[in-house]
Amino acid sequence: MNENPANSRCLNCDTSDSEMPLISIRYSGRPLWVCSKCMPVLIHETDQIKTKLETGDAR
Repeated sequence: MNENPANSRCLNCDTSDSEMPLISIRYSGRPLWVCSKCMPVLIHETDQIKTKLETGDAR
């Protein structure tokens, strides 16, 4: 995963920060990004993105 904020993308939907605001989070010591649209999924439906959280890969 790219840690450069200028090239960061949402963990869940792969949206860039030029398309939507991104929020920085950390999981298992790794920096990750989630867009404002996907934040409710992270909060309320974490099981849906568990694999993405563990791998840090939105694809």
